[in-house]
Amino acid sequence: LDANAVSIKSENDCQLLIFVPFKRRVKLEAIGLALPFGESCPKTIKLFAGKKNMDFDDAESEKATKLINIKQRVNAGGDDAPVYWTKSVPLQLTKFRNVNYLTIFIQDNFGDDISELFKIELWGQDT
Repeated sequence: LDANAVSIKSENDCQLLIFVPFKRRVKLEAIGLALPFGESCPKTIKLFAGKKNMDFDDAESEKATKLINIKQRVNAGGDDAPVYWTKSVPLQLTKFRNVNYLTIFIQDNFGDDISELFKIELWGQDT
């Protein structure tokens, strides 16, 4: 990502639901995130393996396959510092093998009206 990276943002509140279908079944090994500094950074992210057709109520109430809790980071750089930071999270292979669909739910953030993400990377392989 460069300094002019564009982010994806939630619309009406801090929650965001992202659906990722795969052409073939995969074994996911890790997820990488590029997150903004500040209050729009996601705080709680839930991953659901193999779940599709979820809505916000489902995502809030159902137990996640993986729960990711983010600690807020402060940008210590100057004006030319990046507007994002990165985090990699390993995934338990027994829970993320043979996945054909992944739902990513941004549940909340650190106090902003909207949540923001710069990048999502998924690492894995065909099964």
